[in-house]
Amino acid sequence: MPLSKDKIRHDFSRAAESYEQYADLQRKVAEKLGKFGWEIFDPKGQIIDVGAGTGFVKQLLKPANIIQLDISEEMCVKASNLAPTICGDMENIPLQDNSVDGVISSLTMQWATDTSRALKEISRILKPGAPFILSTFGIHTLQELKSIFRMMDPFAHINLFFDPDELSKKANEAGLKDIKIRTEIQVMEYQDAMQLMQTMKRIGASNKETTRKEGLSTREYFQTINKFYHENFGRSTYIPATWEVLYMRGVKA
Repeated sequence: MPLSKDKIRHDFSRAAESYEQYADLQRKVAEKLGKFGWEIFDPKGQIIDVGAGTGFVKQLLKPANIIQLDISEEMCVKASNLAPTICGDMENIPLQDNSVDGVISSLTMQWATDTSRALKEISRILKPGAPFILSTFGIHTLQELKSIFRMMDPFAHINLFFDPDELSKKANEAGLKDIKIRTEIQVMEYQDAMQLMQTMKRIGASNKETTRKEGLSTREYFQTINKFYHENFGRSTYIPATWEVLYMRGVKA
């Protein structure tokens, strides 16, 4: 189902003020992404952070020469306090061909309206042989919440995420090679389903699909979600939420 670019921009702009307070998972993933592939980068090279948000990559990995890119103007304002920042779209990156020495993108690719186009843009701006690393969500992400929603109605409430083999194939087709993907399951604990969904909202990660059902965010509806979640997946003092994270690295052919 298609993602709404306007909603992506709107939700992340609205979440800019609260993002760092709630983005524990995003911070952990950015750190692990650096450990997964930072050594293949030229430490003096020009790096671009695609989907920079408030600037976690700059904060945590401390690259010497980085340009940050984000679709949300409010996120760009935050990130610009750390390094030069461009407000733009990862599917139409405003940089010249063969112009950067490396690309990093942490938990952004899942918001592309056209994944193949976004990967082709990464390939286009990279110099030949230059590396990229990215993280994104796999198909098992939020499997508990998906199960609950399926019990309640047929509508899409959670975005579809990536199968590793399909993502690797798209990267190859985009002109990227030597692809390596590592998967990791991260289980986060929340007080209840409301806290989980509020956290997702606070970091701009609510559903972006254009065909999602509107008008369902009623108190009674959320109470039912919470009840089903606790009955089916709850622990004594918390509920678990599964996040499958894919870490991918490679170079431009």
